[in-house]
Amino acid sequence: MGIRGNWDHRISRKAFIGMGGMGAAALAMGARGAAAAEAGYGRLRPDPQGIVELPEGFQYRVISREGTKLSNGTPVPSDHDGMAAFRGPRRGTTLLVRNHELSSNDRTSNQAVEGSNPYDPTQIGGTTGILVDNSSRKVIKDFVTSSGQSTNCAGGATPWGTWLTCEETREAGTEVHGYVFEVDPRDPQNNRSKNPIMAMGRFSHEAVDIDPETGFAYLTEDDPSGIANGGDPNAETGGSFLYRFKPNNRRQEPGALQDG
Repeated sequence: MGIRGNWDHRISRKAFIGMGGMGAAALAMGARGAAAAEAGYGRLRPDPQGIVELPEGFQYRVISREGTKLSNGTPVPSDHDGMAAFRGPRRGTTLLVRNHELSSNDRTSNQAVEGSNPYDPTQIGGTTGILVDNSSRKVIKDFVTSSGQSTNCAGGATPWGTWLTCEETREAGTEVHGYVFEVDPRDPQNNRSKNPIMAMGRFSHEAVDIDPETGFAYLTEDDPSGIANGGDPNAETGGSFLYRFKPNNRRQEPGALQDG
């Protein structure tokens, strides 16, 4: 499965906020008529739907809900977590890529990511994509972008328009886990999405960001028994660290990080 069209790199923060932003699978559109001198945005107003309370002049629209159907008829997976927005394949569209923080322990009580090209068939985590029309805020299509991963927590968008999804675990299934995977929204479920970037290390990953000037990656850890202190949560340094990854291949394109 692929999405064809002319693609730009990831949306800038300014442009993303100007479009209204997308978080927790909802779109929040900017306030109208707010006085420039007014401090803040005002008090939160009760939401009759009980979903999101916003100040006067703001509105939201739910674009995806757990347990409803993706475009292929499979359920929308549970536990939405880290995500990023990219320019869509044609003008006036946006593509949201999101994590689903699921492990095999969640199988009985949550909707799994049901992909066709999993890294580890015993695991139910992964990522999905949602293509949205900017004007109507309606979903054009939604689909799995990677699967067979575990505990996909945060991640980061690359300057070249892919999503790095991070496993916040070091537990093993059929395959070893605790890695970063590169997900290409233009080519969902490709083979890169099932091949971990080994050189970025195996630990309980939280997030990652790429410096567009140097190409260096900065990775955070979320584990009181982190690897850098020998797994001792009582060590003076604590358990979670910030790591820098200097890739051998600085071409800043899909797949380059796999070169170590």
